[in-house]
Amino acid sequence: MDIASISVIANVAALVVVIVVAIAWLMAIAMFVDLAKSKGHFTEGGSFALWFVGIFASPFVLGLYAVGLPNKHE
Repeated sequence: MDIASISVIANVAALVVVIVVAIAWLMAIAMFVDLAKSKGHFTEGGSFALWFVGIFASPFVLGLYAVGLPNKHE
């Protein structure tokens, strides 16, 4: 194996890792949006704000927000 083929393999591996992380990021956001909806919030749309926070802040921030929401079903 020469240096060029090793470089290509490393680039492909890095791209696969980035894609997997992006998928996990979006799945985490979707789960926290569902959590907020299950608590009775954003049931009639408006979840764009949650997706915006999840994408541009992080799913961690969205998770803190979703967990802190009061339960409207009680």
